[in-house]
Amino acid sequence: MSKRALVGGAAAFLLGLSDYVLFTLFDVTMTIGERDVTWWVVFFFACNFGVLGMLIGWLWDQKDELRDRSKTIEDQLVALEKAQQKLVEVEKLAALGRMSSGVAHEVRNPLGVIRSSASLIQSELDNDELEKAAQFICDEVDRLNSFVTRLLDFSRPFDLNAMEVEPEEVLLRVAQVASCEPGESPKQPVKLDLDLVTRALATMVANARNAVGESGRVEVLAIQGDGVMQFRVRDDGPGVSDDIKETMFEPFATDRAEGTGLGLPMAAKIAELHGGTLRYLTKQGLGPDGKGACFELEVPA
Repeated sequence: MSKRALVGGAAAFLLGLSDYVLFTLFDVTMTIGERDVTWWVVFFFACNFGVLGMLIGWLWDQKDELRDRSKTIEDQLVALEKAQQKLVEVEKLAALGRMSSGVAHEVRNPLGVIRSSASLIQSELDNDELEKAAQFICDEVDRLNSFVTRLLDFSRPFDLNAMEVEPEEVLLRVAQVASCEPGESPKQPVKLDLDLVTRALATMVANARNAVGESGRVEVLAIQGDGVMQFRVRDDGPGVSDDIKETMFEPFATDRAEGTGLGLPMAAKIAELHGGTLRYLTKQGLGPDGKGACFELEVPA
């Protein structure tokens, strides 16, 4: 028997007994023949009240237990849904990895031959126009080869080499690699893979730079949160369009003609590898009233 049922039964029993006090106060008696049975009647009803109180307490416990079970089932369903989504993502990455390996094998060898031939032709030509054409072939081959490399990098698992790093060191390294303004940073060290996080932030800075142009501002800063470190890349550009917000962290989703759509998914993958997240924050840009884009890479601290 639960504590709540016992308390409910005892309280109801005492409440029933209190009727005897009222009967005594108002000089009320119940008799059978000439015999006074007031106490026995009160005791009978008090016992019934006690049983009813115990039943109410037991039903209350059952309601709470049912609610807890429902919450547990709901949590399990949410966890199952997340696991299914993760499994789908893993299967997609596995398929992408197999495709990337095939692309690398089938495309890179012909690309190497094409580039070597174009370079040989360029070295033997005296015609400026033909030399430009040969150089254009070389540049396009390099661009395609770079895309294949990024595709392979995205589909391969990363090895995390985490170490204690000062947030300021991360910002200075990103600013040096990607040419942006290093903002404020806390002093508390954070454990992360410096190369991978620098790569993710540099990608976000490059995207911001493409959005704002040469005259725009791009800033990277770090904020100490409750058990987390947040690295933010902000700009004063037009921000992210509504068409791409829902899909911008998916592979190949891009609104730029020259974009590959692998930069942000790669940054999100690096964040997840650290047990963190990558998110887009609205109204947190560098422009007036928070106009512009702001991406936040959060890792445990």
